[in-house]
Amino acid sequence: KKTVFSVGGVFKKTETSSIKTKALLFNVQLVSQHLNPSISNDELGNAGGVILFIQTKPGTDFASKSDDLYTYFKDFFWIYKLDVCKEVKIIPLKDIYFSQIKATNHLLLQGDKQFVLILSGVALFILLFALINYINLTVAQTGFRAKEMAMRRLLGSSKTADIIRFISEAIVLTLIAFVIALFFCESFKPFTMRLLGKEVAIFYGITTVEILVCFALIVIIGFFAGIIPAIMISRYKPIDVVKGTFRFQSKMVLGKVFVVIQNIVTITMLALTLALFLQIKHLINRPLGYKTENIMNVDIPSQFSYLHSNDSTSSAMNMLKNELEQLPNVKRVGFARGNPCANSENQTFQYGDDIISLMKIGLDTAAFSILGFEVISQNSDQLGDNWWLTEGAMRDLKADYDATELVLGTESNNKINGVIKDFIPLWTPVEENTFVLFTITSKPWNIILETTGNQAKARVAVKEKMQQITQSEINLWYSSDMIDKRYEDQRNILNIVLIFTIITIIISTLGLIAMSTYYTRQRSMEVAVRKVFGSSSWEMFTRLTSNFLKLLIISFVIALPIAWFLIDYWLKDYSYRINISPLIFVVAGFATLLIAAAAISWQSARAANANPVETVKKQQQ
Repeated sequence: KKTVFSVGGVFKKTETSSIKTKALLFNVQLVSQHLNPSISNDELGNAGGVILFIQTKPGTDFASKSDDLYTYFKDFFWIYKLDVCKEVKIIPLKDIYFSQIKATNHLLLQGDKQFVLILSGVALFILLFALINYINLTVAQTGFRAKEMAMRRLLGSSKTADIIRFISEAIVLTLIAFVIALFFCESFKPFTMRLLGKEVAIFYGITTVEILVCFALIVIIGFFAGIIPAIMISRYKPIDVVKGTFRFQSKMVLGKVFVVIQNIVTITMLALTLALFLQIKHLINRPLGYKTENIMNVDIPSQFSYLHSNDSTSSAMNMLKNELEQLPNVKRVGFARGNPCANSENQTFQYGDDIISLMKIGLDTAAFSILGFEVISQNSDQLGDNWWLTEGAMRDLKADYDATELVLGTESNNKINGVIKDFIPLWTPVEENTFVLFTITSKPWNIILETTGNQAKARVAVKEKMQQITQSEINLWYSSDMIDKRYEDQRNILNIVLIFTIITIIISTLGLIAMSTYYTRQRSMEVAVRKVFGSSSWEMFTRLTSNFLKLLIISFVIALPIAWFLIDYWLKDYSYRINISPLIFVVAGFATLLIAAAAISWQSARAANANPVETVKKQQQ
C-alpha cells in the first residue's frame, strides 16, 4: 500500500528540546486514514499512541485545571470511564525531561535526575581528590620550595607576597587544566554520547554568565588548592630553613586524613564496580522463561502484509515460510504477533467489577514450540485461536487452572488452552510480567525462526531471501541482541563507574606517592642513624611502610559499612539480584593494598637502601 503526501516545507532539527525530532511531520487527521484507525478526533482507542500538547496564554495557571479536565475526559475517554486512569497530570514542557512520568511511546526525551546527581557527586569527589593530591604533592616539595621562599624572604619579600604567589600558581595551573579538560571533553564527545545514550553539546548555547561562572570556579578552586601549601611553607622562618629544622616540625596529620579518605573512596568504588559487574552478569544469565539461544525475529514488511491479506494462512505467507525453511541455517519457522523480547499488544478489559490490562502476544503452534514456554497445565488439544495464560494472568483473573473459557468485556467466550509459567518480557519492567496474556492467532506481524550454525551467515541468508520475496528493506535481530540492548543502560552505568574508579585509583596513587615522598624525606635522618647502629634495609623498609598499611587498615574498616550500604541501596531496585558476598570487599581491599604497595614501595625502598653517609651530607647542606 502506497501513500502519497504533498511536501509543505522543511523544518530545522531541534537541539535542546524534550521532543524528539522526527523525519516527517503531518496532520494528525491523516493518522487514522494511513497509519492507525484507532487514533482520530472521534475515536481515542489507542490511549498510548499520542501525546497532547496545549499552548496556553501567558500567565495562565493551566495546572489548576487538572480536575476539570478529568471530569471532561471521564465523559467520553474510555481509560477514564473505566478508571484505568484516575487523575490528569499537567506538566510544563520545560519540566518534562526530569519528570517522574515516563512517556510510553518514546516520543519524548527524558532523563534520570538521580543518575545526574550521582554523576555530579562522583565528579565532586574526583575534584576533591585532585585538590587533596595537589596539596599533598605541593607539600611534598617543601624541601625545594622552602629554600626558594627563604631566599625571597631574605631579599625582602613579605609573607603575604609568598602566599599570593602560591595561590596565583595554583590558579594558573587550574586554568591550564580547565583548557586541557575542555579539549578532552570535545575529543571524547562521541564516546560520551554512546555511553550516556544522550546528545552532548558542550559549547552549544553558552552564555556570558556561564563563562564568568567557569572563571569564578577556576579562581575558587585555585585558591583552595594553593592556600594550605602556601600557609604551611610560608610559616617557616628563613633561619629555620637554613638549619633544616623545618623538616621535623610537621606531623602530617592532615595528609594522613587525606590518605584515609582517598583509600575509603577507592575501596568503595572498587567494591561498587565489582558488585555492578556481578549483578549485570546475573541479570543476563538469568532464566527468562523462554528460549533465546539462536532465536531470530524478522519483521514482516507492511507493504507485503497489505498485499497478502496479513494472514498467515494465505498462499503467499505459506510460500514465504517454505522458502525460509529451505535455507541451510534455518531449523524451524513460525508466525507471530509480537515477541517476548520486543513488543506485544495491550488490551484493557472489564472483568467483573475490576479493570484488567493484559499484554497479548500472538503465536502460531510453530512459534509457540520454538520459544519453548513451560506448560503448567493444558486443557485443550485444539490450539486454533485459543489462549495460553501465564500464572500471573490467572492470579489476576482469579481463574481456575482447569478453566476452558474466559469472558472479558464484551468479547465472546475465549477458549483457554492452558497455563504457562510466568516469563520475563524484555520490553517492560519485570514487575509487570504477571499482566501478560498469550493467544494463538493469525494475521502475523513478524516471523520467529530457530537457526543453527553461524549466526552471521544465517542473518545474511534470511535477509537476502526476505528482500528477494518481499522487495522491501528487512529488519531482523536475534534474541541475544535484544538482551544486550535491554541491559545496555546497566552496562553504561558499569562503564561510567569503572571509568570513575580508574580515575580515583590514579589520583589516589598520586596522593600516596606524594605522601610517601614527604614521609621518607622527613625520616631520612632517622633511617640513616638506625642503619649506622645496625638496622638492615629490610627493617627500615617495613618501618617506613607500616604506617601506610595501618592507614589502609583504618580505611578498610571505615569503607566496609559504607560500601555495603551503597551496594545494598543500589540493588534494592532489582527484583532478581545477587547476594552481597564478603568476597566483594575482600577483593576490593586486596586490590587497594596492591595499589598502595606499588605506590609507596619505590620511595620507601629508595630511602631504606640509601647510604647513611650521603643522607647526612644532604641534611647538612
